[in-house]
Amino acid sequence: MPYGERVADLERSRPPVGTATVTRVVTRVLGVGVVDVRELAGGSYCRTFRVDLREDEPVVVRFAPPESQQLASERHLMRNEVAGTPLLQPVLPVPRLLASDTSHTLVDRDVVVQSWLPGVPAAEALTRSGDRDALVLWEQLGALLARVHAVGGSTYGRPGGPGSATWSQELGRRFTLLALDLERAGLPPVAVHRCADLVSREADRLDERPPRLLHGDLGPGNVLVAGPDRLEVVGVVDNDRVWWGDPPADWTWYLVDRRRPAQQEAFWSGYGGRPAVEAEVLGLYAARSTAEAALEAHRLGLGDRLSQHLSELTQQVDRLT
Repeated sequence: MPYGERVADLERSRPPVGTATVTRVVTRVLGVGVVDVRELAGGSYCRTFRVDLREDEPVVVRFAPPESQQLASERHLMRNEVAGTPLLQPVLPVPRLLASDTSHTLVDRDVVVQSWLPGVPAAEALTRSGDRDALVLWEQLGALLARVHAVGGSTYGRPGGPGSATWSQELGRRFTLLALDLERAGLPPVAVHRCADLVSREADRLDERPPRLLHGDLGPGNVLVAGPDRLEVVGVVDNDRVWWGDPPADWTWYLVDRRRPAQQEAFWSGYGGRPAVEAEVLGLYAARSTAEAALEAHRLGLGDRLSQHLSELTQQVDRLT
């Protein structure tokens, strides 16, 4: 584990939020009484709570990491979700946004209050069902992502900004921020810099791709299903990475390519077939996702996975250049 001793402190990157703080936020922004507060498991970026109200339906309260702990490539993701929710609502079963606060007067970080979606986390349902391949779930994920990708835009980047006029500008900006994050983490940025150079050389070809809506994080970890015996998707949560770009650059594409063949087949069946993409372009997108995965592994303290991702990233870029 050559980078094992450089891993980050997860609790430092997402400090705890006390029950009193959650109660104060809900009371101030919604003006209602709080009956119970319970932190939800499963997330690794935001602090997320279910809050039962005195005279209304339960709500979800999510706290972003403090700005001092946010990566340059992930800055203000929660604000991006606020801007992106209206775009996703017509095509995905996402929570309603009830309130948000970015003033940092109530708490030292951004916070949103959303409607509570009934359902069971897909990962939990799959464990209970024993359905190893969950083909019905992967087919639904393909259909849902196709609906997202059908939405066209006029610019590139996050709905909450910043945006880019061309696809090559947006890709170049993202690789630059990823390189900065790797450097700050004490990890090698050379492969990502090489990707940024490749984007510059291939700008004309990349800029032919029109902007479509991308979810940025659609997968089994972010969906709710009806139950272990009914893997029907009833909700999609954690929608803070939505952006405008080229569909094969969406994180889910990268995720699916690493699943078993039967799951890939089910996904692309739901999507309506796998579009043809030049190998070099797809490799460039995959390298970006691998760099993101390396930073995630670093933040979570997963030394072995970090080393694996960094090695894979170097190999991907070597094949490209």
